[in-house]
Amino acid sequence: MVTFSLEEYSISIYTGEPPVILDHYLKHALFVDDKGLANDGTAVHIIIATRFPHEQYVIIAFRSFPVDCAGFHPNLLYENTSQTLFIGAGTVVKVFNIADKRIVFEKDAGVGFLGWNKYKNYIVQQEELTVGIFDLQGKQLWQTDVEPPYNLDFDGDILSLKFNDKVERRLLENGILT
Repeated sequence: MVTFSLEEYSISIYTGEPPVILDHYLKHALFVDDKGLANDGTAVHIIIATRFPHEQYVIIAFRSFPVDCAGFHPNLLYENTSQTLFIGAGTVVKVFNIADKRIVFEKDAGVGFLGWNKYKNYIVQQEELTVGIFDLQGKQLWQTDVEPPYNLDFDGDILSLKFNDKVERRLLENGILT
């Protein structure tokens, strides 16, 4: 389990076993998304807590694979201005708006999720075989296929993807090749 604090939130990530006090979290939960627990794979529980003025929780739970192996570790990115949490683990990708308590986006990442990065007003989602671009509110703007190993580079509002001995230059806002 790993816990970290972001402003008024405390966010905990559990992989494998659920939290020991899951019943307590469920009793005080404002939002629960656990439909993915019926899937095969390693259990991942993300608990978003606020403690003031009283305890309240958001629970996002699912099963996925691969988790915690071959570079596919759970990865979160919090975008403060929109209060949006970008979640990836194994083959699961979810985007959750904390203020509105709703899932904004979700998908199956296919082979496996690698990580999130923020560049200017964009969130970059990296998977084994796909790169996706989101706005700060969690709307996916576009995605494209890649082949590992690949590299990303930014030049102004252009994303350069290098793979298979070629370079693709795409506009960040819409993915159009330049």
